[in-house]
Amino acid sequence: MKKKNILIVVSLFFVILVGLYWYSSSGKISGKSENNMWKATYKKNRDPSEVYGWEASIKQSNKNKDAVVKKIIFQEDDKVLVEVTDFTPGKSEDGIAHKINPLDYPDFYQADAPKKGLTYKISVTWEKNNKQHTDTFTLD
Repeated sequence: MKKKNILIVVSLFFVILVGLYWYSSSGKISGKSENNMWKATYKKNRDPSEVYGWEASIKQSNKNKDAVVKKIIFQEDDKVLVEVTDFTPGKSEDGIAHKINPLDYPDFYQADAPKKGLTYKISVTWEKNNKQHTDTFTLD
């Protein structure tokens, strides 16, 4: 009887862990650039108050603060979904001036779920030491 109760508790614990893993990993595609400098994610937004169900975001995964982002392109196959090039300084509602870095606000695109069978790519054009670089990678 005691072994049966332990088996039930362990089984329930396992089912809960699998469910939590499935919940957190489903609804997301992501990828990293070859040089591991950029990581992008297109994931389901779990906030019901948001208009769109999915959002794309990008993060700089290394500590290279000298890189200046010039352009971010998010593509569905060969179709450009969004191209972000305007990273100009601005003022917030309280009147304080802010230097806008695209990575300060990493969510740059909101839309519907990705379509099955299509390829999603991110291109990041950045500059360092007056040399321009472009990293393009696929989200899986």
